[in-house]
Amino acid sequence: MALTYGDVAELTGWGAPRAVGAVMSRHGDELPWWRVVRADGSLPEGLTPRAMIHWADEGHPLLLGTSRLDLAKCRWDGPEDLPA
Repeated sequence: MALTYGDVAELTGWGAPRAVGAVMSRHGDELPWWRVVRADGSLPEGLTPRAMIHWADEGHPLLLGTSRLDLAKCRWDGPEDLPA
């Protein structure tokens, strides 16, 4: 299960994906930060090696030949009961 910064912004009403990125940079160690990625399934360069360990442990699929999550297979759409 993974979300993009934009997904989190939309679900929480925080505004832009950059706002989510700012919060994650300050409080990410308290959260499963490896599950929040860029729209292309990647993370900032320095985080990727640590994230790869978590992704492997959790069975997240990667795009073939990359270190990016395959969001088509592991993206979380949010709870069904959330208002549109």
